[in-house]
Amino acid sequence: MNLFLFFFTIVVSFLAVRIGAAAFELTGMERDQSRFQSLSCFSGTGFTTSEAELITSHPQRRKIAGYLMILGNAGLVTLIATFANTMRPVDIIDQFKFFAIPLPIPAHLSPYINLLVIVVGIFALVKLFTRSHIIDRFTARAKEKMIEKKIVKEEKVTELLFTHEGYGVSQFDVHP
Repeated sequence: MNLFLFFFTIVVSFLAVRIGAAAFELTGMERDQSRFQSLSCFSGTGFTTSEAELITSHPQRRKIAGYLMILGNAGLVTLIATFANTMRPVDIIDQFKFFAIPLPIPAHLSPYINLLVIVVGIFALVKLFTRSHIIDRFTARAKEKMIEKKIVKEEKVTELLFTHEGYGVSQFDVHP
């Protein structure tokens, strides 16, 4: 059960980062920037880059970043708790079956087997979430839902107005 909760938390974390990236994209950020900033907000690391100004200077993006930060902290606590509970030896694992043949596993081996399952499972999930077209379709559907339910207001011009080194974009009204 702890392994299931551990993997469920990882899947939800991956989905939260992808949905956050999609929300950032809808506010006008480029795809690569939005993915990096979403992961950065979720993990609480790397948020001191100059690209972070794109988020802190925009009210919708700040709101998205806040949700990602809260979800990231909750996910980290859940992962630590379930990982620690998974590594705890049990008396005997009698649920393990190999081709319908029950194989009792001694208690001292259960943490190592669980660790092996976790490493292989995380590797498989990373491959699934980084190279799967299913996840891309899920992200596209999430974008449609965010626009449909007006969760995120789509903007296209914002990135053009952001400039570096003191330059800016201005608007002048000229009356004839």
